[in-house]
Amino acid sequence: MSKLRVAVYVFGTVVLFAMAILFFVYRASQAVPDFYQESLTIEPAAAAAAGDEFEHELLNTQNQLAAGNEWQLVISDEQINGWLTADLEKKFPNLLPLEVTNPRVKFVDGEVKFACHVDTDKLAAVLSIDLEPYLTDQHNEIALRLRKVRAGRLPLPLSNLLDDISRQALDAGIVIRWTQADRNPIALFSLPNDHGDLPEGFEVHYLKVIEGELQLAGTADAYQSVAVGETFNSQH
Repeated sequence: MSKLRVAVYVFGTVVLFAMAILFFVYRASQAVPDFYQESLTIEPAAAAAAGDEFEHELLNTQNQLAAGNEWQLVISDEQINGWLTADLEKKFPNLLPLEVTNPRVKFVDGEVKFACHVDTDKLAAVLSIDLEPYLTDQHNEIALRLRKVRAGRLPLPLSNLLDDISRQALDAGIVIRWTQADRNPIALFSLPNDHGDLPEGFEVHYLKVIEGELQLAGTADAYQSVAVGETFNSQH
């Protein structure tokens, strides 16, 4: 075999190998988590009903806070996804960046799975992340362990995201501290005692994620405020 043929053969093999890798990467980036695909098939009427249930649960909790003493909030991923489907864009049209659409959540034992579709000049894929929320031993401090950030099935580095997360949280009045365990970054933040939407003496004593459900409970002093239902309705 001549040197030219050898060179052509080697070059062709490299090109085919590179194309195979790119095809695999593309296919992997276009994969969609099962829970996300299922959540997109919800019927409009069912989504609206679930969204109403979500707002009703928030209103009940707001009334408990207004009365003082103990409060609790139990919400399902079906309720949240229904509200995200039926109400988010109508009531809070500017909440998400234009590049982000169709956010969805899934509650499993100890974890919250979150996914959304992102469409930018550099990437068009479903991004997903697994979060493990829990209370620390500090007063009103919540920890979020970040796991498995992916575009499709492709893992994404977390290092570039942490600063963005901190900036977004700071814009919302939340200061995040970062720590690490088992190579997973953990966001630590405290619920501010002087937050205008929270009553005096607001405390979170219980946080648990089980299959399909998020459970929160705590105590608070009585206070007067606008009910959550009125706040939602005012967005129409």
